[in-house]
Amino acid sequence: MIGCCMALRYDDIPDRYSFKKHYAADPSSWINVGDSVIVNPDGEFIAGPLRLKEDILYAEIDPRQMAGPKWMLDVAGHYARPDVFELTVNTEPRPVLRLKGRT
Repeated sequence: MIGCCMALRYDDIPDRYSFKKHYAADPSSWINVGDSVIVNPDGEFIAGPLRLKEDILYAEIDPRQMAGPKWMLDVAGHYARPDVFELTVNTEPRPVLRLKGRT
């Protein structure tokens, strides 16, 4: 599992954005501390968590460790709940952005 979380300081936000005033004005303060992490299939941390700094996490993953866990989460088998969950695919074009009061 790879958890990628953004590390963001107050000074990383340009002054031109008005929402910046909602955060503490300390230039060294962290708005989001990060905490990116890489965890192996056994639930062990193999890199990170990376907290209060910007960096890149690296880890070696043994593909053989995936053999067992892939069978443990059977999303298409007995974990599937068609009585509760349903996948609907909209095929017509849909805008990514809609402005209120406009069509």
